[in-house]
This record gives sequence, C-alpha cells and structure tokens, in this order.
Amino acid sequence: MEDNAYIFRSMYVEHVSTWLSYFPSEQILLMPSEAFFDPAKIEQQMRRFAHFLGLNVAEAKSQLLFTASPASTSGAPHENGREYIAQAPPQMLAELRAWLCRHNLRLGQLLVAKGVGQADEVANWLPWTQSAQSMSGCTNTNSNTS
Repeated sequence: MEDNAYIFRSMYVEHVSTWLSYFPSEQILLMPSEAFFDPAKIEQQMRRFAHFLGLNVAEAKSQLLFTASPASTSGAPHENGREYIAQAPPQMLAELRAWLCRHNLRLGQLLVAKGVGQADEVANWLPWTQSAQSMSGCTNTNSNTS
C-alpha cells in the first residue's frame, strides 16, 4: 500500500458518522459493493436502490445489469473495467479483518442508533458487520484498538 489512506477509507464508521451529521438517515442508503459482484444479488440490490430513489422498479431493465460496460476489458459488467491481477495474502486479510472488527461493530451500532436500520437489517445489508456482533468477538493484532 502506498500509505495508510487505504485503511482509513475502510473505516466506514468514521465516514458515515460524518454524513449522518449533515443528512438525515432517511436520505442515506448503504449498500455493500460485494452484492454488485454476485449475479444472484444484483437485481435485488438494484430494486432496493431504485425504491430508495423513488423510481418505478417495474421499469428497471435487468438486462442492463448484466451487459458489459464499454470500459470492460473482459466482457464482465464491472463498472470501471478494472481487472484485479492479485489477491491480498490470506494472513494479511485476516489481520486486517480482525483490526477492522471493532470499527465494523461501531458502524453497526451507529446505524441502528441513528435509525438507518434494525440490527438484523444492518447485518444483512452489510455482511461484514456480522462478524462484529459483539466487542468480545473482535480480536486485535494490534494493541491500538481505536
């Protein structure tokens, strides 16, 4: 990584709490990007998005969801056409997930407290908060837990 900005960008609670200080929870929709890479979940997420925007869901053209972007180099309907050539090492991912666990727990608590959703809805919308259901479920590879 070039710098710690990538890690800070992953601390969604910091960003969402700022947004919630300016906008009411009814004007904020959080959706996991992972759902847009799973063909079984794309239509459900796009219906949720259209409903949030007040659009007629019946008019949504599902074939557009599965059509390759003009920028795609592989024919996949990825929004920016990037191809990822490497995966992070499993140990690094495990350590990062463990470190982010407390932040994800705080995010889930913030969303429920601000009325963005109920606890079960938040866990369903943002699946990576499920592993952070309680602070005791979080482990830390670093003594700095903030």
